[in-house]
Amino acid sequence: MITENELKALLLEVRESEEFSLYYTGEKDKRIDAFYTYDKKEININEKNFEVESELIYTALHEYAHHLQSTESFVKDTPHDNEFWKIFHSLLYTAEEKGLYINCCYVEHKESFKRILHANEQFNKATIEFFEALGEFCNVLSKENRNQFIDCCERYLKIPKSEAKKIVKASQVFGKGYQYNTMIRLASKKNMDQGLLNELAYMTSADEKRKSITFDIFKYYNSDHFESETVYLENKKEKIETTIENGKEKIESIEHRLSQLFSDKE
Repeated sequence: MITENELKALLLEVRESEEFSLYYTGEKDKRIDAFYTYDKKEININEKNFEVESELIYTALHEYAHHLQSTESFVKDTPHDNEFWKIFHSLLYTAEEKGLYINCCYVEHKESFKRILHANEQFNKATIEFFEALGEFCNVLSKENRNQFIDCCERYLKIPKSEAKKIVKASQVFGKGYQYNTMIRLASKKNMDQGLLNELAYMTSADEKRKSITFDIFKYYNSDHFESETVYLENKKEKIETTIENGKEKIESIEHRLSQLFSDKE
């Protein structure tokens, strides 16, 4: 099994970073494989949890992504936000390209994954046809029978109302080139930058190694959406202020209702 020093050297070969420590705990833990301590910049790995070296390397890269996000990125909403997954997946791709990490699951079952990929491509092709057909139908509907259309989705097409509304929105907004999950995910957003969406459509359909569906979705939801830390923080501040204002209005409404209830009792 790879040693502590060898594993740290491997991480640095994948990508240079600020100084950090990496330790094996010498323990086995049923719940936790590893953890990163932010204030100490320290990766701790329960190495006895692993029998396969590639699994240990995968876990180390995961914790290393926490370190990189903590020291380099200004997008730090949660420990496993979209910016984190963007960094982590980038590390995995680089490690594979440099021959430092092998996804044994993929290597051992490559033909099965190829068949699944082909089936997924066929599914998405059929899905696009479905969206186009639904979109054409939606365009001829008047506002008066929108509710009846949703009823048709629920009772005749067996599509839940919440999902049907997203599909309707997606069918009217998006063109060809999107995979189903991308369309549904983005259809739930209130404000969409059409330029980014056009780029996303191209990237999703492009036959490139790094342009996976996961990367495409994360590209829209991560820091690439912001030009600088200033823009990012201003955007976040605005959202928090809006949340606070909405909260104040709800509190006032509740207090008013409580006042009415107490008055009625008197």
